[in-house]
Formats: sequence, C-alpha cells, structure tokens
Amino acid sequence: MKKIIPLIIISALLALCLFLPAFAASAPEVSVTASIGSESASITARDGIFYLPAAVDTEKLLLSFEGELSYKNADGSMSGTLTAGQTLDLTKAKTADERGVPCFKLTLTQNGASADFTFYSDESLASVFVSTSKGLPYIEQSKENRDKGAKITVVNENGSVEYSDTAASTESEIKGRGNATFGYYKKPYQIKLAEKTALLGMDKAKTWILLANYTDQSALHNALAFKLGEALGVPYNIEYNFVNLYIDGEYRGLYMICEKVQVDSSRVDIADLEKATEKANEDVELDELGTTKVTNNYLTQVTIITEYQYANVPKSPEDITGGYLVELDNNYGTREPCYFKTANGNVYVVKSPEYASRAEVEYIARLFANMEEALYSETGYNSRNEHFSKYIDVESFAAVYTVQELMKNWDAYTSSMFFFKDADEGDVQSKIYMGPLWDLDNTLGNINFNKEYGTDTSYLWAQNGVFQNYVRTFAKNLMKHRSVQEVNVEIYAKAYSEVQTYLSADGWFRQMSEKIYSSVMMDRTRWEMYDPDRWLLSSYGYKLSVKFVQFAEYGEWNDAANTTALGFMRYYLSERAEALKETLGKVTAEPPSSNVTLGTTATTATTGTTATTRTSATTATTATTQATATQTAAAATTVPATSNTTTGENQNPGCGGGSEADPLLAGGSVLAAMIGAKAGACSGKKKKETDKTEE
Repeated sequence: MKKIIPLIIISALLALCLFLPAFAASAPEVSVTASIGSESASITARDGIFYLPAAVDTEKLLLSFEGELSYKNADGSMSGTLTAGQTLDLTKAKTADERGVPCFKLTLTQNGASADFTFYSDESLASVFVSTSKGLPYIEQSKENRDKGAKITVVNENGSVEYSDTAASTESEIKGRGNATFGYYKKPYQIKLAEKTALLGMDKAKTWILLANYTDQSALHNALAFKLGEALGVPYNIEYNFVNLYIDGEYRGLYMICEKVQVDSSRVDIADLEKATEKANEDVELDELGTTKVTNNYLTQVTIITEYQYANVPKSPEDITGGYLVELDNNYGTREPCYFKTANGNVYVVKSPEYASRAEVEYIARLFANMEEALYSETGYNSRNEHFSKYIDVESFAAVYTVQELMKNWDAYTSSMFFFKDADEGDVQSKIYMGPLWDLDNTLGNINFNKEYGTDTSYLWAQNGVFQNYVRTFAKNLMKHRSVQEVNVEIYAKAYSEVQTYLSADGWFRQMSEKIYSSVMMDRTRWEMYDPDRWLLSSYGYKLSVKFVQFAEYGEWNDAANTTALGFMRYYLSERAEALKETLGKVTAEPPSSNVTLGTTATTATTGTTATTRTSATTATTATTQATATQTAAAATTVPATSNTTTGENQNPGCGGGSEADPLLAGGSVLAAMIGAKAGACSGKKKKETDKTEE
C-alpha cells in the first residue's frame, strides 16, 4: 500500500502537467490595435475588459491575434470570423453593463477556447501612451525610481499626434510623484519629454504632471480650483487637460495632464536663480554636496527663524535676490534639501533653487521671517516697524485664500501652498506673491472627518481647521487684518459670481462633466470606485481607513440630491458659496486705532539706539533687548562661530560662515541687512559630501 500511494501521486502530477497547456489556452489571446497617425499602439484587456481611447474607431475595430478569431454578441444577432488585418463594427454589439453604463459585449473564440469580453469607449479626450523600459512595478516601487528610457506618445482628442518619441527616435522619462497620493492604488506620475513641447493647447515645456485624482470621485475638484484661480487672477495659474493614460498597453485611468509648479519661462516666469547657481558652480554636482542644518546662530537669534537647512554649495551668484519658488509644507517640508522654519511652526521649502546656498537660504528666510512676523502681529507691523504690505502682494494672497476657503481645501495652509519672489530691480525690492494653486483634490467636504469639515458648509476651515498636530495658522493671521479683508471682499464677490455661472444650465460644470463622462465611467470601472469595499485602496490593494466620501453613482450635472458624486459636488459648492457671503463677503475687522504705536517696540529700530525685538505669535511673548548700536554690534561679534561651517570663519554670514555682526543688531535697515544680496559671488572651501548640523 505504501508503494501504491506514491505512484498515484506521481500519476496525478503527470496528468496535471499534460492538461496545463489546455488550461492556459482557456481564453483567446487578443489585443486591440490603436492606429495613431503613422504609428500604432497595442491595448490589452484587464480581467476581460478593454478600455478604448478616442483614437480607436469602434466602427472599424482592429484586433490583434493569431490564426482566426470568431465573434458573436449575446443574442446572436452579430457574429462572424476574422482573419488578421480585418476589422469589425463594434457598435453593433452595443449594450449596457449591470450598472447601466454603455458598453459593447462580445464572445470571442480562438482555437476552440472562448471568453466573454467587454469594451468601454471614450470619444472626447486626448490620450497619453507610455512604453516603459524598466516596467511599471519598478517605477511604482519608489518615487526615486526614474525610467529614462521610456517612449511617450501624446494624441489629442482628434487622433492627431502632438508628441512621439518613436517618431523622433528619442527617449523620455517617467517617475512616480506625490506624498500621500503615491501610497494609493492609483498613482500620480511625472513625465519629462526629450524636448520642450506644447501639448494640448498648453505652453511648451519638458516636464508635465499626471494627476490621478483617485480620492476625488467627481474628478473635477482640481479642475474647478484651476478654473477659479484663472478667474480671480492667481499668478501663473495652472493649465491642464483631461487624458486617458495607457502604460505598457494597460489602461491606467482618467488623469489630468497639467503644468508642473516650477520656475520656467512658460511656468512661473521669474528670474531663474537655480540656473544662475548651477552656472556659478559649473564643475560641481550640487545634489551630491550634502546639506547643513542650523538651529542656533545670528539668524535664529534676531528673527523668528528657529531652524533652517541649506545645501553646501561653494559659490552663490552675484544677485541672490531672486527668483525664489517657496512652498509652505508643514507636513513634509523638513524632508527636503533646503527649508526654513519659523517660531509659528511654519515650514517653508525652497523649491527653487532646489539646492540653495547658505546665502540664498538665509536671504529668503529672513525676508519671509520679516513678512510673517508682521502678518502675525495684531497691528500688521513687525518689530522693525515695517508693515506686511511692504513684503507681500495683498491681491494674490487674498485670491489664493478665497479659492482655498471657498473649496474648503483639507490641506489649506498646511502644505502645497506656493509663493514666489522675483529678483529685485535696482533698489526696488520685489514683493512676495502667492500662487500658483496646487493640490486641491481633497476639497468640498469629501472627507468624513468631522462636522466642521464634512457637513458644516459655513466653517472657515482654511483659518481654523484642526487635524492632529498639523500647523494651520497662516490664513487666520492673514485674514484678521482689515486691509486684507477689504481686498478680499471684492475678490469673493467675483468668486461668488463665477460659481453661479459655473453651475448654470450651460455653465462650466455641465460642460466639463459631460466632456469627461465616458472616461469617468471607464475609470470608475477600472478602479472599482463604485464599490465601497474596493475603494479606496493602498499601493498593496488593502482598504484604507481614511473616510473619503464614496458614491455608488457618478450622477449627472444637474442632480438635485447630494447622493451622487456630481450631485454632492454641486450641492456643497452652492451651499458653501452662499454661506461664505456672511464672512468672506464682509469686512469684520475694526479699523486700526490712531493711538496704536507702529510696530511692537516703543522706539524704532532705525534710531540706532535700540536693539531688535523678536516676537513669536504662537507664544504671544516678546523678548526685548535694549542696547546701543555699539553695544549690540559688540555683543554680536562674540556669538560663537558655528562648529560645522563650510567656508571658514569670520566671513560675511551671507557667504556661508563666520560670526560677523548682523547689521540688524546694529539697528540698520532691513534692506541693508539682506546679507549683501548683490555684494558679489561667495566662494569657499569644498566640504565633504555629508549632511551636518550647526548649533
């Protein structure tokens, strides 16, 4: 008996091996060929479902297969046999799926093996096709993984090719991007083309972002934000288009291809300090130099800066007054190469130049510190008796706030808030502007967090929203000033009017939702967004605990009930626009008293007889040091030299080292104290390529 059992097992295994080829051939091997100009792209099915772009003619569907392929629809009214190169009219198999979504269904048979296939089709949007050289799993493994050998083709809604690596014999790059969004099942990407190209009506550029909008079941939140930003005059507003994305033949869903927030002549068009810094260090790989963190020196002692980090760049350009692109990112900012933090808990990332020198970081950090100190004060003046209007463009600050508050952005003033400052013109200091808008998918109550965010349409979330220990104090301090409110009232009136137009019978909301409708249906099917157990998923396919609002139905533009994705968006936007008329639509702050002493010190810093006062708005405490200019300067020179400077001791502090007296401590003007912004290039010793901390 013991000998018989092994024989039975061996016989069973042999039989299984013999039948495996039959099991493997249980479904026809077929793909759809999309003709794109002089090129073609292969589209594969996923779980028996094909998702077809507008470039595919459903009346002349071209399937790719070997041998012969038979087809028939459910009722047998359409049937036949195809050989290679023949097309079929798919429209004769039109039907609807179990959710009522229009589609086409066929049973295909090849070599005796049959399987049912469903075809969804779009007719309105452009498409992006990406062929990777390293595979999608490699790209999605880490945001740092770049596939620089990808082939990218961009086809507009009419089927015309606007960019093709294949035709030009070039290669492009694709990588993952995002913070929390990169951890989702449907991921966002960044592509970098081989050359600057104007895509789909947008200005020329190399780098483009593909936004997934996975958490937004309307798919329209970011689009609405960009539309409002354009109407309200937010500087360098983002341009975008909706596209269907295919990677290695597989449909990845409905995406927004849009401009990246970056310094460029076609993006944020300011002086390119990053290029100037690279030119000043032509033989140096700036990303390999390491960084230095500073927590205690002259800058942290005389301003509200508590910490900053710079790249160990040997030389700075002659003019370091701009341009700067800065992001307020209280969530992830300290992970970036260059940043600075204030006593109010705000973390500002220097996005450009990405690898900023000590002089550059200290220059822009000081400027923001002076601006923020003034904004957070009750009078609007900082301890140097300078009003915040000296530093900021109030209109852009108010316009950005209006969009953030009207849309009730979950991330408002915690992350993805951008500022820029151009280079000065002669002795005229350029102001700090807010914009462009970015990352407004989690808006309009689409998270069931609490009533303040989820259901209370009047709650001022951008000013007062609380989540864990996230810092969100900037907007509240901005909007407490009457002069800002007066500007904002006019801007909100414009925003309110725009919303009414968008929601009208022939408005933007209807036009856009109808344009993307068929692609939304494909996207919802591909990612199972109608199923609460299958959405929202992590990278590994696990259900996430975040309480995003889910809808079984996408709905129509004019849905009166808030039980569909479009109905909820329409309801929330309309209700919020009305509710905010009582707050954003009115000036509530009292006019400043004529008896208020300007600034926070009894005497001005320009008299040369008082020292600078440092004020922290979060602690509401003021530390005042009174000394003569001579005494203060002398005290400043005794500050211990930092232990890990990169360019030696007793040099100009703005050039990266030493402990020379800070002009502000001597009662000098702020502009004069801007660390010799145009005093000439700063050079020094090259340090080891490691990160260090100064204390």
